[in-house]
Amino acid sequence: MKTFHRWGSLFLVFSITALLGACEPEELLEKKEENGRSAAKEVEKSTREENQSSSFANSPANINNGNLPNPSSTSQRPKLIPIPQKEKSSIINNLPKNVAFDLGPYECESRVPGMRCFTITDFSRFNYDPYNHRMLMFGGGHSATSRTDLDSLNMTSLQWQSLYPSMTCEETQAHNIDPRGFHAVTGHPVARHTYDMTVIADVEGKGQLILFSNEGFGGTCHRRKVSIKSVAHFSLADGSGWSHSSQFRIPWSYHSAAEFDPISGMIVIVGATRGSGEGGMWIYDPAKKKVLGFVDEVAYSSYENSLVFYPPNKKMYLISKARKGDPVLVREVNLARSDWSKSRSTLLSPTGSPPGKGMHGYAHDPVSQTIGGAISNGWFYRFHPASNSWSKSLMNVMSDEVNEIGDGVGLMLDYDTRNNVFVFIAEKVSKKRRTWVYRAQ
Repeated sequence: MKTFHRWGSLFLVFSITALLGACEPEELLEKKEENGRSAAKEVEKSTREENQSSSFANSPANINNGNLPNPSSTSQRPKLIPIPQKEKSSIINNLPKNVAFDLGPYECESRVPGMRCFTITDFSRFNYDPYNHRMLMFGGGHSATSRTDLDSLNMTSLQWQSLYPSMTCEETQAHNIDPRGFHAVTGHPVARHTYDMTVIADVEGKGQLILFSNEGFGGTCHRRKVSIKSVAHFSLADGSGWSHSSQFRIPWSYHSAAEFDPISGMIVIVGATRGSGEGGMWIYDPAKKKVLGFVDEVAYSSYENSLVFYPPNKKMYLISKARKGDPVLVREVNLARSDWSKSRSTLLSPTGSPPGKGMHGYAHDPVSQTIGGAISNGWFYRFHPASNSWSKSLMNVMSDEVNEIGDGVGLMLDYDTRNNVFVFIAEKVSKKRRTWVYRAQ
């Protein structure tokens, strides 16, 4: 019988290791981890190659036997709406349904020069901070930027700004890394792909941004692997900066998915193990900064996942990239909060028009009680848990500069619960990445 394990903080590392079958020699474990990273790199390389080809050729319209209309055709061209001569915040307040409002190109060079700063979005996401009405973004890593600042989109001024200065390229090259996996001088986390492994949580009444990704390639300036052995916490209440958990061998893979559970106050992480082997679900206590246990009977899928809490039924939904040509996979995660070992996930078979392959971001829409996102060639997709179905809408465009939205970048999407709009970053091939605000139908 599978059980839910609890460990004391003094021997947390050893218990997790034993649980995952890591009683083998450490060098064998590291070899398995490197093999997993190599496999992940191949998927990442494939994804980048897909993104470099024609956006329309890679759209779901062509992948899924042409079942989606072509937004470029006359009958399916999105409606173009000029931007009213008003304050941007006023425009958002009065934004019509099914209209995406263009906030302009994502610009960061003046704040983080010479570090290919725009690649912070690669294989990463941002999160809505309800405590301060802003989007927060940390990312980069691998072959992307090494910047270490926490970028913020103020949802009142609608301007991007760094909450603190990034370390320079030269500073990140210094060999001064704490054994837990962050820059010792500043306390900044090492740049990394965050996937859907960044969470904003209510921790004892105060908000925190928490990084769970342990992808330690560090970015183009930081040309060496870093072993990340802690979870990074950023206080949203007092701006005191980053703190880090005690050192432990992180059991999950960096391309798993994490979500805050407001019912229990815990963080739920679902995905593969650190070496990309068989995984399941982990429970992390953000107040104690430690893993409480693991449930291996929670199934998961694939390499790119998004986990969303759904308030109406208090369950979570794991939406995962599928094989080439197949629709995305949806699993309903039933959380047994009084006995985590009884938690299970169920693979669903939704009806309707699902999004195609690719990395997609999703968020809960409290107005329609759906889970929306997956920006693909100007289309917006919604999963309806109540009816177990998908729907899609071709977004109308409010912009004075562009007439198409393109595809969502990474998992760069979340929902602003004050303005009741989705916020996302998208791009057309060879065009600049742009920030959009969208009110769903």
